[in-house]
Amino acid sequence: MKLPERIFGKALEVGDKPDLSPYPAIYGLTYEIRMGSAGGVPCLFAFSEDEVRLPLLIKMVKRLQADFKCPVVVVCPALSAYQMERLSEEGVSWIVSSGNMLIPFL
Repeated sequence: MKLPERIFGKALEVGDKPDLSPYPAIYGLTYEIRMGSAGGVPCLFAFSEDEVRLPLLIKMVKRLQADFKCPVVVVCPALSAYQMERLSEEGVSWIVSSGNMLIPFL
């Protein structure tokens, strides 16, 4: 899924891939993880074209946020209402192709 250029009038920018060698290989196999920024705030974007597996995703996001000291935004084509609710409860930012999103740090 391609990111919109702007959200709430704030620019989204995607950069290089971070070094994920210290992490389980599944992180890089399941998600395309990129450095970037949202509204000038440094963040990581985790792109997925496959079905989201919540336990793995939440664990991965928490670890990356702690290690990189920046928020992670999950970007995927679709999430079920349950998945959106769970990610929101866990404080995980997300964007789906339908235009729904939760990005509390903006």
